[in-house]
Amino acid sequence: MYFDRINSGYKAIIAGIISEFISAVFFYLYNKTIMQMSKYHSKLVITQNISLALKISESMPEQEKIKVQSLITRQLTRGINQYLASDSNE
Repeated sequence: MYFDRINSGYKAIIAGIISEFISAVFFYLYNKTIMQMSKYHSKLVITQNISLALKISESMPEQEKIKVQSLITRQLTRGINQYLASDSNE
């Protein structure tokens, strides 16, 4: 390759293009993975908040507990269809 400089230049260019393509694919897949982790983390936070609200309502007197749990249920199911629809489109 030392004496045939044009041929080695083409080989270097092709190797660079291939390595850049592989790098771009890895960055794209990494970005998709981070987006999915973010969605999963958001769902975990929502689940934790629901559990905390229900746990706090358990320590209330019976009449208040029923009202609070009913309110929590209404609030949680109010926009659930929009939330589920937006998750499936992404």
